[in-house]
Amino acid sequence: CFFFPALYIALIFKNHRTDLTYMYDLVGAGLGVFVTVFLYRILGSEAIILLILVVLPIVGLLNIIFSKGQISQKYLVIALIPLFLGSCFILHRQVTQDSFNIFKIINDEISGLNSTKVFVRYQNTYPVKTYDNLVERIDLIKRKKRMVVNYNGYSNDHFTKRVDREYDNYFKYKKSKWPTNDRRVFYGIVNEPKIFVIGSAAQGIIKSIKKITPRENIFAIEINPAITQIMTQDYYDESGKAYAGLDPITGNALSILKANNHRFDIITLINAHSTRTISYLGGPDYLHTIESYDLYFDHLGESGYLLFEERPINRSGELGLYRMINTLWNSLEKRGVENPSEHFVIWEWMGDKRGKRSGRWKIRKGKGDYYVSMLVFKQPIVDEYKEIVSQWFKNKNDSVRISYAKDIAVTPEYKRLFKMIENNNFEELETEDFDTTLVTNDRPFPAVSTKSIPTLNNILLVSGIIGGALWLFFTIGLNKTDDKENVWKLNFYNILIGFAYFFSEIIFIQNYQNIFIGPSMTLLLVLGFLLVSSGIGGYFSTRFNLKYVSIILMPIMLLALYIPNIFVRADVEYTLIQILSVLFIVSSGFLMGMFFPRGLNLAKQSGLQNKIPHLFAINAISSSFAVVLALYLGIKIGYQYTLLIAIACYIIASLLLYNITRKVREREQAKANFSSEMINHP
Repeated sequence: CFFFPALYIALIFKNHRTDLTYMYDLVGAGLGVFVTVFLYRILGSEAIILLILVVLPIVGLLNIIFSKGQISQKYLVIALIPLFLGSCFILHRQVTQDSFNIFKIINDEISGLNSTKVFVRYQNTYPVKTYDNLVERIDLIKRKKRMVVNYNGYSNDHFTKRVDREYDNYFKYKKSKWPTNDRRVFYGIVNEPKIFVIGSAAQGIIKSIKKITPRENIFAIEINPAITQIMTQDYYDESGKAYAGLDPITGNALSILKANNHRFDIITLINAHSTRTISYLGGPDYLHTIESYDLYFDHLGESGYLLFEERPINRSGELGLYRMINTLWNSLEKRGVENPSEHFVIWEWMGDKRGKRSGRWKIRKGKGDYYVSMLVFKQPIVDEYKEIVSQWFKNKNDSVRISYAKDIAVTPEYKRLFKMIENNNFEELETEDFDTTLVTNDRPFPAVSTKSIPTLNNILLVSGIIGGALWLFFTIGLNKTDDKENVWKLNFYNILIGFAYFFSEIIFIQNYQNIFIGPSMTLLLVLGFLLVSSGIGGYFSTRFNLKYVSIILMPIMLLALYIPNIFVRADVEYTLIQILSVLFIVSSGFLMGMFFPRGLNLAKQSGLQNKIPHLFAINAISSSFAVVLALYLGIKIGYQYTLLIAIACYIIASLLLYNITRKVREREQAKANFSSEMINHP
């Protein structure tokens, strides 16, 4: 899929105009993004890949037919026709029957079971139905009387056909009924509360909250379109009509909340877990930053509170939860709260089955079904609030264990934690390399709880070794020329612009998730427009001085990073913000696109035309490594400084190019002078 097309494009760059080739290449890539997003509406990822395997042979055959014939091309035709026919057959089977489902295995890191046997717990070999989209893959597995909902192979929710019935455990407080025994959902402060649900997640807490408030008071947001389709269309009856009367919105909860003028009594993030591991993440990272917490508090009524649910499956997850609590605490302090610790209620539940003899719950950490729930009130938990909280826990019997509620109950673990937060002294956690910094939009990684990330370090190391070895291989070939000085400068020039382009691309994609509704829309608009505008910029690359381009690029990229979020905080009309965001992306892409074709064009002027495939390869290698490095730097130093590094790379690259251009002109002038001297004095 990649080797031969890349080889073909490299040769086109060598033999044809670099500005035109680059424009066609990147405009095609940008349009490919738009087409792929569209295809995801009707196909899954495997079917899209198989479709590519159909298209590529067609392109190859057309190229052979319309190019000058050679005997060897006949053998290529013989090879391509079976590939085309075979791909068509496989594509038909995949689209109609999902026969080649490559995600058959359900992951189960928590229980440590052999992954090849995990599916036996559910049903034969295949899911009942699979939904594949740009957000994540959803597999429905039938298990006894329930449908288990797996997110990218991990079981995270379920629903049943059982009619929604009232729970048996009722209790009264001030003559008001508490009709549900759901350990996750605290309520009772406000009668018929207005609830904003972030992550409706199949059944989620929808059935429970429908018992405590009218349906018109529920605003359900779901980031995955597959969940909305499952619960409102495909399995509406099988779910016991859990979403009856609801109109869930599919999209980015932050964007939707920012555009909403209501004040809510409860904002839930129960199915938007943040603290797992770097390879087993929960909801979008931006849901758990101090800026997002500020947004939630701004949209709460005076008696309102946030309702969280976390699954700290290991020590890393527990430390991630600590970092999340620290960020929430600081968000409250920033709002002028006198004692933020008085605003928290934390409880643990499940973690093990009931004891065989006593029937009592044994709540243990480190289990796959161990949960921690948390309330964060806008007001301190005193007087009437304190009474309601105390009464609620009394009626939960032994199914929950209260961990922290000041002046009600506090465990030693959380007593130490809140003392550390209050004193801003985390010496006790220094041996575990705990990351004491707050989770921000600039570093939105709540699941990364330690300063050192071994998993990411290993990925970076392996990628660096592979990339370095390939770079060395192509550099050796590149150096087989007499013009060693310009070759080395062009070498580093292509490394710099490869790093700079992908640093910028990754950061823009992450940053604009707060602006555009949903990650797929972000990918569509940011990546699509960035590639297309870069291609157009490449076409005009010979008409502009790169020194001035790099000077203009710096403020444009910084404005692209900061202005949209500043406008959001200033309550500017959301449609206008999105239009301006697209303009910033297009402007940045147009300027960024001028660097690559200018470098290849200069290589031709330097007499290094045969080395263009080497330079193309070096740029591709550095771009691939830049994706991993961008994630690493984003976690370590934040997006802002990573973008500044990208800008610095462009500035250094423009200086290198200026130096090479000057040398080439001096050489050409020397040749012209020599020719003139020979004519005048033969």
